[in-house]
Amino acid sequence: MKVIKVKYIIAISLLFLLTGCYYDHLMLIPDYSQGIYTNQGTIIFYYSLQAGHPPKGISRFPDGGTLKAVYKNFSLYEFDTISKKINKIHDFGKMTSSAWHLHLSLEKDKLLFNIIPIMGRQWLTEPDTVTEKYNNPRIGFYLYDLKTKNLKKLHFDGYDPTLSPDVQQIIYKKRAGDSVSIWHLQLKTMENKQIVLVDTLSVFSPLFWINNNQPGIRIRNKQYTLDLETGYINPLQKEIDLYTNNASITNIKKLTHELNFKDCGFELSKHYPGSKRQYIADIVLLHGNLNFRKAIIEELAEDLTIKELENIIETMDRYAESLSGFEKSKYIFNAEETKDFLIHEIKEKNKHYEH
Repeated sequence: MKVIKVKYIIAISLLFLLTGCYYDHLMLIPDYSQGIYTNQGTIIFYYSLQAGHPPKGISRFPDGGTLKAVYKNFSLYEFDTISKKINKIHDFGKMTSSAWHLHLSLEKDKLLFNIIPIMGRQWLTEPDTVTEKYNNPRIGFYLYDLKTKNLKKLHFDGYDPTLSPDVQQIIYKKRAGDSVSIWHLQLKTMENKQIVLVDTLSVFSPLFWINNNQPGIRIRNKQYTLDLETGYINPLQKEIDLYTNNASITNIKKLTHELNFKDCGFELSKHYPGSKRQYIADIVLLHGNLNFRKAIIEELAEDLTIKELENIIETMDRYAESLSGFEKSKYIFNAEETKDFLIHEIKEKNKHYEH
């Protein structure tokens, strides 16, 4: 009888540990990926955002645990550095950018882009039909016109496309099994032919154009020419810079720092509904991570007065004084960036009133 009772207590204890194993508040994890500068005064970049409840207790073992996701999105954006407006070019869906190879190729006012999984997925054989492949937002490559904002899927089974200087031709790659083939597509006629087969080490080797008649490929950090007729690959005598208009993640973050989470499609109140009092308590108690608290401040910003924002900072200071030792030092350190963001909102409101 005692054994049964002990087993019952253990089972109830485990059930308690495994239920409610996530905090109520959220963690927001944005991820900026590679970008490119355009001649239109814009930057184009990949961006993903994941929001979820962080694990607690036994759920954090052995490696800290994973978020219980409530929101995921991965998209390609165009940001105007002058007007500060952002435009979503393409939505890849409910996913993050991890484990994906990302590609951008710009020529004049035309952009080619695609993503493919780095490993471990049958990305060419799933889904099964051509129609499903064509409609799948993650498969194939796209052509985007910076002037007209027109977007068109050009191909469903190729990747890493690159436009010729006259924007009339594209070279791209296909992968099937253990081989990688390089293809040549004429945009006017849509004539499409294979140029050459290369080894799998060239899966992610960048393609480029030297001029309208001469494409090239970089393999193992060396550049080669590709003959469109014969497929012959020869060393390039004078190498060219392939990354003149690349935008670093650091620069993208600097240029887009005034954007809020709503601008990129995330509305906190939909995924974490709460009262004004609850949101303020989350800020003061430093729930979640900094991005979560930023999202709360963005959510409340229009409704909060300067005095109320100042009161939140004062409440944080009083809360810090109520702590002692390590807990106090940790709180003061972790609260600094959140207070900076509150101060920024106060300055913005003062600017608005001055005008």
